[in-house]
Amino acid sequence: MKTREVNPLSFGIIRTMKWKFWTGLFILAVGIGVFCVWLIYPRADLTAVNLTLADGTSVRLSVKLAERGWSHMKNEYLVKLVTAASENSAETLSFQGRLELGNVLLTPQGTLTETAVPGHELNFRWTAQTYVPGVLTGVLWVSRLDDQGDWYALYAKPFTLTTTNFVGILPEWIPWLAGACLGLGVLLILWGRRKPVAHRAQKQVS
Repeated sequence: MKTREVNPLSFGIIRTMKWKFWTGLFILAVGIGVFCVWLIYPRADLTAVNLTLADGTSVRLSVKLAERGWSHMKNEYLVKLVTAASENSAETLSFQGRLELGNVLLTPQGTLTETAVPGHELNFRWTAQTYVPGVLTGVLWVSRLDDQGDWYALYAKPFTLTTTNFVGILPEWIPWLAGACLGLGVLLILWGRRKPVAHRAQKQVS
């Protein structure tokens, strides 16, 4: 009975191929996980309310407030007002938006004032950027100018913003880290599945 000899070189090549394949699979999984965390962690509160002004004008107020995000990155705050005119509506309506938040880089700063024609919409938008992870409290105010020239609050919403880093890595580097892991993982998997020339020749001889 003829005994088939195992070539130590062929065995080593196969073992190396498996090592590359499983290492690549692990790195690929890490890259996918990092990318998912990057996308899933930020969270915003979405609220919509219907208001009626003294003159009968209907206002649909939609608010987006960032509640959880990455430090060093811009967290968005958005207010959209959609007005519906009534018979007694003024020709124009003036609104103010003010975002109060702790020690952050707020853009733009101060109170925003916009004038809208009933039947149209207007938007207020801010971005808040923190450089130290932590929890901040804030309040969003939306006000309207009445016929006497006074501002009165239509809407006030307290909120908190929690920001964090990613295991000591600056958040802006997270997409690059995930991309590098994905690329390296795919490369190792393809490399591990590729049969070397020496292994193919040994198989043909046997």
